[in-house]
Amino acid sequence: MVGCGLAFIVPGTRTGLTPGIGALIVGGSMKSDIGHVPCAVCGDLLLGPGRPPTSAEAIELECDAIKAMLLEKNSRYGNSALDPLRIFSKSDLDEQINVRIDDKLSRLARGNLAGDTEDVVADLIGYLVLKRVAKRLAERT
Repeated sequence: MVGCGLAFIVPGTRTGLTPGIGALIVGGSMKSDIGHVPCAVCGDLLLGPGRPPTSAEAIELECDAIKAMLLEKNSRYGNSALDPLRIFSKSDLDEQINVRIDDKLSRLARGNLAGDTEDVVADLIGYLVLKRVAKRLAERT
């Protein structure tokens, strides 16, 4: 077993999954066959069959982690980044996303992170992706 204790890999030979690959277990429930995945709980890279990921696999894992974070936050916050209620701010969507990006960059530049540099960087990447998504959606209307 590998992982933080809340999410871990169990070799797949006894689960009926691909031998030598494994199952991602989160909170006691089997989620999927895996090779290399980031732990959904602690973020550590969970390795499959005893080799580090290639550069291409590592890029894929990072992009998958950002995608999962964005989809989860979009669901949790009711699509507020791409469809804000505009209760106080009447700025357009692009400007609202720019303000959020500025806030994250400001936290990085000032060092006001209290140990959560990775979270701030992931959020920053997420907002940059949302900026691209907003642009693409606006082009279609």
